Amino acid sequence: MNGTPGDQSWPQRLRDARQAKETAATAYEQTIRDAKNVGGMSALSIAAAMGIKDRTRITKYLNAVPPADVPPVRLPVVLSLHGAGNSEESWARMRAGVAARGWLETDDNGAWHLSRAGAITVIVNWPASLDAVGISLVRAVHSQPGETVMPLRDYLPTMASIQLEREHPEVADWPVRNHEDHSVRWRVVAERSEYRPRAEFDNGDQVVFAADVDAILARVAALIDQP
Repeated sequence: MNGTPGDQSWPQRLRDARQAKETAATAYEQTIRDAKNVGGMSALSIAAAMGIKDRTRITKYLNAVPPADVPPVRLPVVLSLHGAGNSEESWARMRAGVAARGWLETDDNGAWHLSRAGAITVIVNWPASLDAVGISLVRAVHSQPGETVMPLRDYLPTMASIQLEREHPEVADWPVRNHEDHSVRWRVVAERSEYRPRAEFDNGDQVVFAADVDAILARVAALIDQP
């Protein structure tokens, strides 16, 4: 089936999304290794900080020897967009503009993880109900807010955990709650708030006024100092 002109960017957008996922996975693994080798964290503390119950995969990353010829990871600029009330056409123009700049759009959770991996991360608030647009350059805080629940054995050093499972298996899997009160998920590095830019668009039947997404993205670029 032939696509419309607006569909022509989808193959490239899919390839870009796959590349971004692979790049983020590489950065994710390297960040875990850096947490141990540079930050001095143990597999247990890394798992606790990330809210992961099973540290098997983390141990796998820590034991892996990365190839010496791996080039530095370059993550795309990440945008988390909050634009309730905007039309589908406005969202389509916004996402097309993000993709055209080589940036990546994701939700807050994905942006948090990519920020932790080192990506430049921007939150854009452009709801249709407001006359202003808020743009914030942010960095993720160390831990996600919430509560971590892990088996008792996962809070112990490796040898102690093994001994507990061998000698007291009936308590090794007892769930232990670790309350983490992190009301702030992001640290704001820079931000700007301005009147919502509008432009005329011809939808075929009439000319309508809607958010000027090109102007909004230009403000994002200015905030992060990119052309």
